[in-house]
Amino acid sequence: MLSAPSAASNGQRRNASSSDGAWSGSVATVAPPAGEPVAAVSPARPAVVAPPPPTQYASLAPAGAPTRQRVPTAQAKPAPRSGAFSLQVAALRSESEARELAARLMVKHQEVIGSYEASIEETLLGNMGTFFRVRVGPFASEQESLSVCQKLRRSQIDCFLVR
Repeated sequence: MLSAPSAASNGQRRNASSSDGAWSGSVATVAPPAGEPVAAVSPARPAVVAPPPPTQYASLAPAGAPTRQRVPTAQAKPAPRSGAFSLQVAALRSESEARELAARLMVKHQEVIGSYEASIEETLLGNMGTFFRVRVGPFASEQESLSVCQKLRRSQIDCFLVR
């Protein structure tokens, strides 16, 4: 007589009262009535489980290395500019405050900033912790960036040149 392996052949039974469905105890093997075919038992299929949410990985950049994020603006902009100079207008502890400031800057001072973009750069400053730098640029020349900085200062926005 052919029979499929079962938990009973291992001397174990499924504990129906257990909430985790663990195997425990022992059971006597019960043979089917004579002359009846034995059906092959296939293992139960595992329940379908929804995939876990995507994992967010830490940055591979060395500790303290800045990361940049662009701040979306309401108006369409021409192609991004390139250059080695930027203006830093703030360094805040909260990313949400930095985003709010960058968005406000782009709206209230659009005539000064023009087609330059505001960006957020996360950085670790030693024992002081993480800061979020709000920067405008990039500018093609030092003179161009200093000119924009002077205009921002007249509007009570402090800034300094960053290379």
